[in-house]
Amino acid sequence: MTVETRSGTFGSETIEADTGIRRDVFYIHGLDPRGPRVYEALLKEGAQKSEERVGRRLTLSPRRKAGQHASRLEIRAEDVKTGRPASIDYVILRWDDLVRKLWTSIGPIDLLRSGFRVFAFILAHRREQLRRFGRQGLSGLGAIIVLPCTILICALIATLGSWAAYALVSALVASLGGGGALQTAFGLAAVAGALAGAVAFWRFAAGRTNLLWLLRSLDHQFATAQGERDLGVERTNLFADRFVERWRATDSEEIVVVGHSFGALLLVRMMARALREEPEIGRRGPRVVILTLGQTIPFYNVLGDDAAFREDLRLLGTTDRLTFFDVTSGSDPCSSCRVPILQDLGVPEEEVRIIQREPDFHDMLEPDSFDYIRMHPLDFHFQYLKPSERGFRFDYFELLSRPERLTSAVREAP
Repeated sequence: MTVETRSGTFGSETIEADTGIRRDVFYIHGLDPRGPRVYEALLKEGAQKSEERVGRRLTLSPRRKAGQHASRLEIRAEDVKTGRPASIDYVILRWDDLVRKLWTSIGPIDLLRSGFRVFAFILAHRREQLRRFGRQGLSGLGAIIVLPCTILICALIATLGSWAAYALVSALVASLGGGGALQTAFGLAAVAGALAGAVAFWRFAAGRTNLLWLLRSLDHQFATAQGERDLGVERTNLFADRFVERWRATDSEEIVVVGHSFGALLLVRMMARALREEPEIGRRGPRVVILTLGQTIPFYNVLGDDAAFREDLRLLGTTDRLTFFDVTSGSDPCSSCRVPILQDLGVPEEEVRIIQREPDFHDMLEPDSFDYIRMHPLDFHFQYLKPSERGFRFDYFELLSRPERLTSAVREAP
């Protein structure tokens, strides 16, 4: 027997249209060239663990293409204790094709140059602004300079180290009475050792920090903030039009738009356009929630003067037509940490409607798991999309499958 859902064949029983909550989710990924299969795998992993960890039984349909630049999965959730269901139409909005083009067009030397350029720009033009960010600002500045410096250290080990190794070892062989051929042979062996050391250092540093990925993210944010590239405007317009079309047609009670990492910047452009295009959003129809995870928004604003983006952000951060949650860790090295999203935009505190919360990874993960992600920045940054190990604080799967409307982003400990 088949299960009929609002949008297609799902599984093995009928989902009644009038039971439980129906939720549409639009997910926008970050600066990631890998495509939707990665995010489908994360959803499957979380679904398998959600019953044990948050008390929800999740079933996923196969992923399929959902029009231009989108993939869809259907998720059925059931609360184990109460039996309350939730039906989720989950759409991944894709711009990985743009990311792949970007990654193949910029070489390592350009990335290295960009890292130092960002550091110089901040020292020359944004020191005071970064100082107002407090500890997070200093940490961000340190993270910026560490990236290109690590590459330089590898280059110095490979060049100066090789020269010094050859000179010292050949001199030592000569002092012991070795002939020219022997000096050359041992000198070249020393050079090989120095190069091996440079490679080992690079593998260690790159493996721990995903250096090239972080440098590409830094380069793209800076170039976009400076107006040298656009923030996927054409693509975000397409996303906005798709959202408005869905909002007008859906029978769901709630639509949630999620932006992870750099995807939060696209979310801002997308949803500001949607609010302007359809003035009835938030006045009638399904409730709208936006959720940013591990976002870099305040840092993006430091890197340039993108007036259109800032105007979009002011709109989203002050409107009563939607609910705006942000969950970003103060220890996430790939984010803007705890810096208020509307920092330095001239918005009075009493007008800010963004609800910012910590995910508290140190509470939701076991000590060994937390220690691991602290040593691996990219794993830390993707933890937002993975399940809690203790069943409370922030859990993406608990939030997606909650059988009632979302009034908070974080689930407190029982």
